[in-house]
Amino acid sequence: MNNSSQLNNERPLVTFALFAYNQEQYIREAIEGAFSQTYEPLEIILSDDRSSDRTFEIMQEMAAAYQGPHRVFVRQSDVNRGTFNHILDVAQQSHGEYIVVAAGDDISLPERTSTVIPYFKDKNVLALSSDEVVIDEKGKVRNWDEARFAQRDIWHKSDNSWLHGATAVYRTNFLKMIPSSSNKINFEDTVFSTLIRAAGGESLRLKLSLIKYRHHSNNLSARRIDRTNIKVMEENFINRWKSYLKVEVFCNQVINENPLFFYNDKNHLVRNQKIEYYSLISNWQSLTLYSKLKLFIIAIRLGHIKVILPRVFGKKIFFLLKRIRLQAHK
Repeated sequence: MNNSSQLNNERPLVTFALFAYNQEQYIREAIEGAFSQTYEPLEIILSDDRSSDRTFEIMQEMAAAYQGPHRVFVRQSDVNRGTFNHILDVAQQSHGEYIVVAAGDDISLPERTSTVIPYFKDKNVLALSSDEVVIDEKGKVRNWDEARFAQRDIWHKSDNSWLHGATAVYRTNFLKMIPSSSNKINFEDTVFSTLIRAAGGESLRLKLSLIKYRHHSNNLSARRIDRTNIKVMEENFINRWKSYLKVEVFCNQVINENPLFFYNDKNHLVRNQKIEYYSLISNWQSLTLYSKLKLFIIAIRLGHIKVILPRVFGKKIFFLLKRIRLQAHK
């Protein structure tokens, strides 16, 4: 199958990749969204990351019953790979010039693929992402905070490689350049954004709502935390910082080993500071005085002073301040 357009007026083949893991409750609607895409030519890959429920079986059933114009493939990981590696695995098997990413609990609007592909005319555009309508577990539209769109504008204006992973579309060749990680990584958009920047490319931001993003208790970005339990809250922050550390270390390794990234990279100093920052702050409760001072200085440089300020005074002061703040908000 040809991977690129032969004539200027010929549409490129696009891959619509649906990624799922233990999402049997929502996967049918997600697949229906994939099947409804109006763009042609389109290959659809339904990929399961070794679910323990019926997600994969439902994929097989719906693919077997499909009679539409698109080519449909179903695959399953040998072992659970995590979001980042899962995407790279599918990229290696895809034939499309671009990959439209979809999650197994979200619903893509029919015009999603047709809308995004024309924006890739500029070769420097390695990815793009859009906005979304938020729905609940039953598919009802939620009155979600509209301020998130303005915040994304700010992020993208300050860094044109920024992207929103749930609504992302990538150049396939870009993804195929990236090696998989020996560790599971779930913050895949952070990795891809860093590598887009290192490659000298950019990611576009479309202010169009092209998916229905499902907000529920089981998805990674929407898990509710008991904010009255200070210790549990802090454990979650520490785990998140450890995950970010893993991401930054991996990106550093990829950039240093790949000439395309290495020679275009202009952010190695900031990235090295981030590695040291996440390494220190994820262990803030046991830092020496010297390490606390180092963390304080790095936090100032990175603009994270509000995060570390209450922590540099030690555990007792930190948890006391948190309890006082919690009481004040009751």
